[in-house]
Amino acid sequence: MRADRRRTARLAVAFLAGALLCVAGPAAAQFSPGPLSRAHQDLEGTSRCTKCHEVGGSKGASDARCLACHKALQARIAGGRGFHARDGRDKGCGACHAEHHGRDFDLMGLDRKAFDHAGTGYPLSGRHAGLACEKCHRAARGYLGAAADCAGCHEDVHRKSLGSDCRKCHDENAWKPAPGFDHAVTRYPLAGRHASVACDRCHTGGRLTGLRFGSCEDCHRSPHSERFAAGRTCSACHSLDGWAAGPASSFDHARTGFLLDGAHVKATCAACHKDGRFGALGGATCERCHPDAHKGQFANRARAGYAGEPEGRGASVCAGCHDVAAWKPAPRFDHSASRYPLTGAHSKARCDGCHVEGRYAGVATACISCHKDVHGGELGGECERCHVSASWQTLLFRHDWTRFNLEGKHAKASCRSCHGAGLEARYPKLDAACAACHADPHNGQFASRYAAARPAPSVVAPRPATP
Repeated sequence: MRADRRRTARLAVAFLAGALLCVAGPAAAQFSPGPLSRAHQDLEGTSRCTKCHEVGGSKGASDARCLACHKALQARIAGGRGFHARDGRDKGCGACHAEHHGRDFDLMGLDRKAFDHAGTGYPLSGRHAGLACEKCHRAARGYLGAAADCAGCHEDVHRKSLGSDCRKCHDENAWKPAPGFDHAVTRYPLAGRHASVACDRCHTGGRLTGLRFGSCEDCHRSPHSERFAAGRTCSACHSLDGWAAGPASSFDHARTGFLLDGAHVKATCAACHKDGRFGALGGATCERCHPDAHKGQFANRARAGYAGEPEGRGASVCAGCHDVAAWKPAPRFDHSASRYPLTGAHSKARCDGCHVEGRYAGVATACISCHKDVHGGELGGECERCHVSASWQTLLFRHDWTRFNLEGKHAKASCRSCHGAGLEARYPKLDAACAACHADPHNGQFASRYAAARPAPSVVAPRPATP
């Protein structure tokens, strides 16, 4: 009996163990529907289910237990900040963040293109609207809790000198210009030319406060010498409308002893008043401002000035030929008073045609000093014996002055038909025989008959000087 009881007990235990094994298989499969995502993989296993699920609770994880781990999000929801406190408040965590879909499942499930950022309480506008998410939501902080103030992303170039509310001056369209800023409400309203000056011309290095503006010299370097500026203020001559505006525009230069006329009227002040020198320029002669184009060729001329020179203007060598209207022409210069009066075609020639490389004094007046001798020196250097200045082709020369008077058809022949042309032309000692110019149609049949009557070579006979 006792042995039968022990056998029965062992069979009951074995049956119960088998029954439990049969039940355990399907129960375990229903308890864990799939692997957790990589972010939650440390919660894997049946002993950790209650970290997210409540025993006997509804299907899915408990929102309270999710937030018990995600404390930063819990604080934002409690404070009514961000997307989860607005559009996501009544949905529950599991509505967007499903689990048990494997290690590589995208637990966040964020559709960047469809996501409406206005639901976070921070609508994107202006330049912000086109930025990539990572520009503001950086890896260290993710998508949660990005700073909404300007300084959270942008460097404060003003170094907190203007406070932290950037929106008082700037908007989201661009950093420059600052549409909310009005210089008129500052201690230095902008007027005249100052209104169009770039900000960084005065506010160098990003400095906006504490600038000095009591006088013009705080920003502008005075071009005047201390002697000239002593006892004067900038506003005595200038205004904010421009450097040459204001009292300076009506400045009478004649009061200085140097009347501005001619081309001087259009000259800038700095063209004469270099390095800020306005007083005591040391004699207002032409040479003081203008380079000597003649390179000292007339430096020894008397500095006696010229008739009609304005009072106060120093005597100048230049004034003997030039005036203030223009450098060219030189209306006071009279070539007829020089050693070589201009006549005929010379009166129409350009100055630099004879005065090469700016040489005016000591220029040779012989014809061959300017003109090429087409006779190759055969007739000497006195071109005026035959030619006149009216035209090279107009000649004083008469052929009956030579030993070969032109008669008959010879009188109508051109000079070059006998004398040749250009550098090959020959004029003196030319052979006057007919055969020298004409081909012998008799083929030498009468050569011996007329050999004794051959004329002498032609030469230019002496004659009186021509006009």
